[in-house]
Amino acid sequence: MANYFLSDPHLAHSKLCRDCRPEYRNTREMDADIIDTCNRTALRGDLLYVVGDFAWRRFDYYAAQIRATMILVRGNHDPGWSKCRKHFQSVHDIIYGRKIDGQSVTICHYPLLFWPGKYMVCGHIHTGLPRKPRRLSCTWDRWHRPVTLAEMIARDR
Repeated sequence: MANYFLSDPHLAHSKLCRDCRPEYRNTREMDADIIDTCNRTALRGDLLYVVGDFAWRRFDYYAAQIRATMILVRGNHDPGWSKCRKHFQSVHDIIYGRKIDGQSVTICHYPLLFWPGKYMVCGHIHTGLPRKPRRLSCTWDRWHRPVTLAEMIARDR
């Protein structure tokens, strides 16, 4: 079982697709690519930490399509999460100091200035997050796929 992280896919978000993701012609194309990429990367039996802003609408529809086991860390654009809790192993606002791949990790949608544990995994700021050692961004717009802790740590150096 591998652990993956992904924030801010913003499935079904037409304005974000139009204004921030010019590589896609429309949300249908964007959503299909994100779901397909998630399922090719984080496989059945893997754990995918969704670090906020999963879907703008049709939350249940999209959550049902992801094959990996998911843990949701809610973001500011997750209005439908409560209707599809069944698709998530657990739902959190923040996870403090969880042991993941041998490291102590705090996970929150919003970038924190200070946190317990060695690493902080976050989203919210799609690109251009100001660098702070050991604060790791897992946004779709940065990686274009779910990413492992080791990959984020390697890029942080």
